[in-house]
Amino acid sequence: MNEKLQNDVSYIVKKTEKIGSAIFLVTNLMAHGEPLRNSLRTRVLYLISDVLPVAQKDISSGAVDVLGVIKDTLSAVRSMCEIGRNGALMSDMNTRVIMHEVDTLLIKIENCRVLVRTSPILSIDPTFFNVATEDTHIDTQVAVRRTMFRGTDKNTDRRSVLMQYLREHPMSSVHEVASSPLFAGSVSEKTVQRELVSLVEEGSVKRVGERRWSRYTAAEIQG
Repeated sequence: MNEKLQNDVSYIVKKTEKIGSAIFLVTNLMAHGEPLRNSLRTRVLYLISDVLPVAQKDISSGAVDVLGVIKDTLSAVRSMCEIGRNGALMSDMNTRVIMHEVDTLLIKIENCRVLVRTSPILSIDPTFFNVATEDTHIDTQVAVRRTMFRGTDKNTDRRSVLMQYLREHPMSSVHEVASSPLFAGSVSEKTVQRELVSLVEEGSVKRVGERRWSRYTAAEIQG
């Protein structure tokens, strides 16, 4: 919904609520059994129930139809106010004030209907909503890193993958590294241990603990 149309719709909703409140105040002065009192209040309630959803509607012919219904209901309220004045059930001043506000709102609604008809309808390509899920993203990363680990003979590539894993999973054991979803089935624990020992000797990885209790962390993380 464009900004001009959004502002018009907001105005229509607020103005309708004000008119509805005024009708209820004025009809409080009528006898409870007066048919016009009940008819006016019923129309106002219908009016409010019709106008509120307009603010959430898209620009479409459906919105034009709803605005048309609201316009018809307002016209009926205006006629009833005229009857109330002629029958001395409503004061001339109150009737003139309400009818002026109704006329102003009727003009705004008609202008809004014209704007809706002339506004371009946005057509969204269904492919706009195609997104990769988080799981897909993770699976892709795993597949890429496994391929790197399995398909290369270069120690530097192996170690770069190990380093990346340790940055994401500090204080990991040899078993945890080898059995992780990232490396499972790609390399043996012995291969992982050999690479980790080399990285420790280089100073790229820190080891905490001894033997099977050893844990490994990227040196830049441990500081």
